[in-house]
This record gives sequence, C-alpha cells and structure tokens, in this order.
Amino acid sequence: MEHITFGKYGPTALFVLGTFLPLSAFANTPVILDNDFLGPGGSNIQSLAYVLGRKDVNLLGITIVAGDGQEKTETAHVLSFLDIARRNDVPVHESVRL
Repeated sequence: MEHITFGKYGPTALFVLGTFLPLSAFANTPVILDNDFLGPGGSNIQSLAYVLGRKDVNLLGITIVAGDGQEKTETAHVLSFLDIARRNDVPVHESVRL
C-alpha cells in the first residue's frame, strides 16, 4: 500500500480539509431551531441570523418556548426579524401553555 504525505504542508492540508469537509459532508442539513428569543436584538436573534446565513442548512422551522407568559412578545421578535431578513417562508411555532 502506498503512503501519501504532504510533507511540510501537512498541517495546512489538515486545516483545509477540516475546514471544508463539514460543509460538504452535512450539506442541506435539516434543522429546527428552538430558542426563547428574549429581546429584539440579543444573542438569541443572532443565533437565528447565523442559521439563516448558512447555505448548508435547511431551516424547517422555529419553535419558541418562553416562560412567564412572554411567548407572544418573543414570537413577535422572531417574526419581525424574519420579516426584515425576508424569510417569511420559515414556519414559527410558539409554545402552548397548559
């Protein structure tokens, strides 16, 4: 069996393969994003922005589970952000209080 080496370029080759392999290996990954989306511009909305920007992610929907009766407010934050991002095609489901 023949051995292939990258010589002095080994670390660079591993870095490049490790960087680009996940993008091709998980292309079109189905995702349902669940968060409480507290606040209109906090890190919770930023996580949504990251997912929306990924070409290798198929966002199936967003679920919102919030406590203390904040479901409507936090759902409004997400719907407003999706409107700004022009992604009204993403279904949003808020929690149901029993």
